[in-house]
Amino acid sequence: MQQISQGVFEMSGIPAGRYSVRMPGNGSEQIAHAEVELKQNGQDLDELRGEPAGRVKLSVKMPKEGPLPRPINVGLQNDQHRMVAYNQLDANAKQRLTI
Repeated sequence: MQQISQGVFEMSGIPAGRYSVRMPGNGSEQIAHAEVELKQNGQDLDELRGEPAGRVKLSVKMPKEGPLPRPINVGLQNDQHRMVAYNQLDANAKQRLTI
């Protein structure tokens, strides 16, 4: 796979068939997932619409209802210890992460 320009990649040698594609998302969506059918050589996937791989809703509380230090950032790592979602908690110590 070769990056041609910002967000544009080219792959060669891939036979026709059905594939599962993961790609960077927008904003807090780090990874999007889509099923595609490759039918011909030179097929563009620029209109690919993916769904987030998953969503997590969390809230943070300190022991004994103590105050939270500010700012607090939360993140999720994959099985290879790579950060796949990262964000700062809101004023209510809650956050939704989309992966």
